[in-house]
Amino acid sequence: MNKKISSYTLIFVFLLPACSGSQYVWRSDPPLQSYNNRYFSISTVPIILFDGYGAFAVKVKNKTKRNIEVDWNRTIFISNAGPNGGFMFQGIPYEKRNRLISPETIPPYGTLRKIVFPNNLIVKSDDSWIHKPMEKGENGLYITIKVDGKNMGAKLTSHLAEKRERKSGGHF
Repeated sequence: MNKKISSYTLIFVFLLPACSGSQYVWRSDPPLQSYNNRYFSISTVPIILFDGYGAFAVKVKNKTKRNIEVDWNRTIFISNAGPNGGFMFQGIPYEKRNRLISPETIPPYGTLRKIVFPNNLIVKSDDSWIHKPMEKGENGLYITIKVDGKNMGAKLTSHLAEKRERKSGGHF
């Protein structure tokens, strides 16, 4: 008898969330941020990893006949409207994430696409790294682009929030 009650309780616990009428979802407002001038255009989108936003997809388009450079050492993660360290990305070992990073050259009329992770939200775990989620609020980046030897910057931020929304469909 106790096994039967335990089984029913277990089934109830697993089915209860499926029957609820709402769920929490992450939202970015705006979902896409962009900046444009006569030399380059930039767009960023926050990316949801496991339990919240943890990275940005960055796209930089060179609109000139000359090379331009992304200066990663002067590109800063913005968290709750303030600076919060730099970024790391594929090819940078965890131990070297806070060292100087070579600039990234974008050829004439070329496009750079990269996923970047805030350094201060990454922690070492055994033989890999773990991404902590960004805090709710204003998050983004200040990116520095070098054009003809001159640094030009752009701030791109979005408001990140976790909101309760009504579920649609998918009834059990």
